[in-house]
Amino acid sequence: MPIYKGSRYEGSKVVIEDGVKSLDFRRKRKYKEHKDDRIIQFKRGMRLDLLAKELYGDLQARWVILDANPEYYAPDEIEPGDYLVIPTPERVDV
Repeated sequence: MPIYKGSRYEGSKVVIEDGVKSLDFRRKRKYKEHKDDRIIQFKRGMRLDLLAKELYGDLQARWVILDANPEYYAPDEIEPGDYLVIPTPERVDV
């Protein structure tokens, strides 16, 4: 199971359960909270890809928001009313 250099899963452990290899998706917070970061309340209808496009100029940069909020594995786990840390564009290498 290759994990490519620069992947958000780089450094993840491979676990074997019932003979099946998978990744341990519990990630460390890559972007620790910083005084200049924004905290937003996620609202119904919001999409991380569109938020990433607005903030970082790249739809695919939604992983930055997930890396700053490792309690969520995927965008569909975020519920309306949840608060998210949004790293400033200056801190992000997209």
